[in-house]
Amino acid sequence: MFTLLFLSFSLANVFASDFEISLIEPTPANNSILNASNEFTIAFSSTANPVNVTITIEDSDGNPVTYDLLNVNTPYSANFTLLLGDYYYWVSADNDGTTNMTEIRKVTTNAYELIVEDFVYDGNAIDNSSYVNNMTYGSKYIKAYTNLVSDYNVSIFNSSGSIVANFHDSGIFDFIVNIEDAGLTDGQYSYHVFANYSDTRNITSQTRVFSVDTVIPEIENISLSQSLPFSMNNDESKNISLNGSFKELPVNLTILAWNSNGSRVISGIIVDENTSLVDIIIPSGLTAAEYNLSANVRDYAGNLMSYNLGSFTVNQVPEPPANIPSNDGGGSGGSPPPVVESENVVLVSSNLTNISEEDISEISENDTGNKTAVQNTSQKSFFNAITGAVTGAFQNRSFALILVVLAILVLAWIFSGFLIPEEGRKRKIKEEKSENDN
Repeated sequence: MFTLLFLSFSLANVFASDFEISLIEPTPANNSILNASNEFTIAFSSTANPVNVTITIEDSDGNPVTYDLLNVNTPYSANFTLLLGDYYYWVSADNDGTTNMTEIRKVTTNAYELIVEDFVYDGNAIDNSSYVNNMTYGSKYIKAYTNLVSDYNVSIFNSSGSIVANFHDSGIFDFIVNIEDAGLTDGQYSYHVFANYSDTRNITSQTRVFSVDTVIPEIENISLSQSLPFSMNNDESKNISLNGSFKELPVNLTILAWNSNGSRVISGIIVDENTSLVDIIIPSGLTAAEYNLSANVRDYAGNLMSYNLGSFTVNQVPEPPANIPSNDGGGSGGSPPPVVESENVVLVSSNLTNISEEDISEISENDTGNKTAVQNTSQKSFFNAITGAVTGAFQNRSFALILVVLAILVLAWIFSGFLIPEEGRKRKIKEEKSENDN
């Protein structure tokens, strides 16, 4: 080590010509002892800037660790954390091929550090800072560790200051104590950790406080203002009051509506001495289904109790019917809807009016085949009348129109009944006329 130092000083004298680099505050002075912390700062300044810098830290066994910094403008500083022990450090710099270095200093890190972790508390606890509940009682640990192999002692005290549990182990880096192993009952406790490396290096942690609460919060004599089960539509809400005797206060009360598709928080409040009735408001807009209604009670430590209050059904409100105008003239416009005549009805009227007296006379003078056409025509007219009437009735769906169609059908039947007798009369007249001519 001394050969290395002598060589370093010799090199510094050879190359220290064009610029200088030196250690500045807050760099510890040579042979400093760090008792409060194992972190320290190396700061330096150069008369030439920028420079390429190498920081070297070497332990007592001659093992160096270097940190290279390029194009550094000074003054410049860097922080380092060391294990316990003796170290040597210096800074060398290069400026356009010219090299220089600082003096070599020694520092001793003597800080003995003890770290005690916080509990990992139950995330559901209202006060998540210092409680151990019935669900986490077996998974709470006191954990401490140091930067040296040490002997540990953990002492737990009750609210009166008396030691109720003591744990010890030696020759280890970290120490873990399970709260359950202490056999603690419900109540408030405190503890501290003592770690010892040597007669001159030992430390005691700050005192920490926690509580053990394993009592389940309960509600006695629960009553509701609404009997369950009940039904409601999904466009309405319902207000229900809950009354009961809470054995522990304050507590967090959460009301849930749930089924196989999931759950929904209906309400959540803190119940304390000033709370009389708890209002449960089941909101509108729930999906039509059957629901269970339950109350979850959680105390400050995170202990939980659930109560099934009953069930209720949400019905889907049917869609409103379409706005169809009525036939009584009471529509939105104040006047009855217009009657639309069917083309088939007009066709029936046309078929009937086209069969006149002249058509009958003309047909009677033709041959027997034409006589048959009269009958076919009348029958066809009657068939068309029936077809048109039925079709018109189905298309318009109006009672008034049906009456008109029935009237037309009656007239058609009467008219068609006169066609055949009239034809016989004319044929008889024609036969008598023929006999007289002979």
